Amino acid sequence: MKFLITVGTLLLTIGPLFAQVSNVRVQQRTDGSLMVDICYDFINPNGYDTEIAVMASNDNGVTWELACSSSNQTGDVGEDISAGTDKHIVWDFYADNPNTSGSQFKVRVLYYFYDTMTGNDGTVYKTVKIGNQWWMAENLRETKYRDGSEIVLATHDWMYNEDAARGIRCIYNNNESNAATYGYLYNWYAAAQSGIAPEGWHVPTDEEWNVLEAYLEIGAPDTQVGDYSGYNGQGAKFTSAEYWDRKLDNNSPYFNISRFSAVPGGMRWDTGEFNGIDYDANFWTATSPSRDRAWCRSAATSYYHNAVSKYQGFSIRLVKD
Repeated sequence: MKFLITVGTLLLTIGPLFAQVSNVRVQQRTDGSLMVDICYDFINPNGYDTEIAVMASNDNGVTWELACSSSNQTGDVGEDISAGTDKHIVWDFYADNPNTSGSQFKVRVLYYFYDTMTGNDGTVYKTVKIGNQWWMAENLRETKYRDGSEIVLATHDWMYNEDAARGIRCIYNNNESNAATYGYLYNWYAAAQSGIAPEGWHVPTDEEWNVLEAYLEIGAPDTQVGDYSGYNGQGAKFTSAEYWDRKLDNNSPYFNISRFSAVPGGMRWDTGEFNGIDYDANFWTATSPSRDRAWCRSAATSYYHNAVSKYQGFSIRLVKD
């Protein structure tokens, strides 16, 4: 049995993520189908590739945990949505949320802008605008610095490689097929080189990660011991739909809401062992709190902020200047 609900429109309170979407109107049909019509206006002044998605709340916007499957939405939703007024989405609410009723419903219309970045060695990467920041939407797999010199590939020696202090890279398990999917793992000394990024981009600082986290409303850490803090359940906001083997809640309504699309590239310990592919994503920052350690971010189901040995091998995402 379907129950009548009262659907309210969203007050746009989270900032730039919604700045290009306005005049959101939401109405449930009374013809017996109880389908939900969502109308909105959308502007895209720079002509970026686009995506439109929907989130919904049943507690007046306190949480946004209702299922909003793209397979149950038609109209102006998904990728390649053109700008215009009176854009229209039809949502089969009950296909996603059977036997749900109430009067505290709100709907968000989210937009995403995409572009590309060309690396030092000619590799083309997908990028996404998250708030006011442009981030890579895939892991770095650069083989050269900006001046054309090679980033040394370390297949055996790692921490004690003669080039380690100048920056080295590796492929997980030295298996070339892993590079295409997960990118390279770099030690921090490579990440610290400004030339690892093409002109106009750089390895993000710890503060720039903080900006991203604040924008995505990453909550207070559930644990905090020394220089380590964990954000329970927040990793879903960063993680892509592919390649994850475990430690990931694919049913979370926040699943990859950022479109950061983290993939589980694992890591390389400073001692040289590989660990974590298919269930852990780790990213360097450019910020070093001490002589031997640097800040990083890790995501699976939870999300972590930690300071680790500069000789470990992590993935890199660049952010635009």
